[in-house]
Amino acid sequence: MSYLQGNKFNSNSKKTFSKTQVIILLVLFVFCVLLYIFAGKSMTGAVQNVRAFIVNGSNEPRFVPRNLAEQALIKSLQTENEYLRSLLGKTPDDSGMILAGVIERPPRTPFDSLVIDVGSEQDILEGDMVFSDGFYAIGLISSVSDHTATVTLFSSAGQNIDALINSPVEGMKDDSVATTTKVSSRSKDSLNPVVVEGRGGGNFFVKLPKNIKVKIGDPVIWPSTETIVLGAVEVIDSGEGEAYSQLYFKSPINMNSLRYVQVKKVL
Repeated sequence: MSYLQGNKFNSNSKKTFSKTQVIILLVLFVFCVLLYIFAGKSMTGAVQNVRAFIVNGSNEPRFVPRNLAEQALIKSLQTENEYLRSLLGKTPDDSGMILAGVIERPPRTPFDSLVIDVGSEQDILEGDMVFSDGFYAIGLISSVSDHTATVTLFSSAGQNIDALINSPVEGMKDDSVATTTKVSSRSKDSLNPVVVEGRGGGNFFVKLPKNIKVKIGDPVIWPSTETIVLGAVEVIDSGEGEAYSQLYFKSPINMNSLRYVQVKKVL
C-alpha cells in the first residue's frame, strides 16, 4: 500500500511541477512581450551605443542615426561639404566670384531660369555672369532684389548669344620650326564665331556654313580672354545640298538638380 501511495505522490508531484513550469514560461513570455513593446526602442539604442563604444574604443561613442531620415541628413551634409570643398580648388581667391544657393529651379521656374539667394545687398547686378562648378557659364543675372536674383539661362528658348567653336585644324605648317630635311606639322586651333540659340531644357542649336569644319566633341566657348565653356558639339546634321550644317549640344550641367552657383561680377 505504501508503495502505491508513494507512486501516487510522485505522479502528483510531476503533474504539479509541469504545471508550475508552464505558468513560469507564460509569465516570462508575457514579460518579454511587454518589454519589447515598451522598451524595445530604448534597448535597441542602448545596444547600438554599446556596439559603437566597442568599435570606437573611446568613452564617447559615435553618433548612431536613429532612423533613415537622420541617415539621409548626414549623407546630404557630407555630400554638400565635399562639393563646397571641391569648389575651393576650382575657384581662385581673386576670381571675384560670389557663391550663391539656388532656391528655385526648373521645372518650378519658367523659361529656363533660376532664383538664387543673393541680391543687391551682396552687390549683385544685372548682367553679372553665372557659373556652375567654377568654369561652366550657364546664364546671366536678369533681375535683382535685395536678397534674391533671377538668372536667365543661356539655354532659355529664344536666347541668342555669341560664342566660338574651338575646332582643331590638322596639318597646318609650323613656320616657327626651321629644318633642311622636312617641314613639321602640328595641330592648331580655329576659333569659329557662331550664334548659339537656346532651345530650352539646357539645349542649344547652332547654324554653321558647311565649309567650316567642326566635329563632335569640339568645345563651344564664351568669346573671352578666359576659357569659359558653354558645352561641346554633340550632334552634326549636314543634309545633302544644304549650304549650312545644324549643330546641337547640351549644357553639361543638370539644372534640375543644381544647388549652388557662382556669380562673377561685371567689371
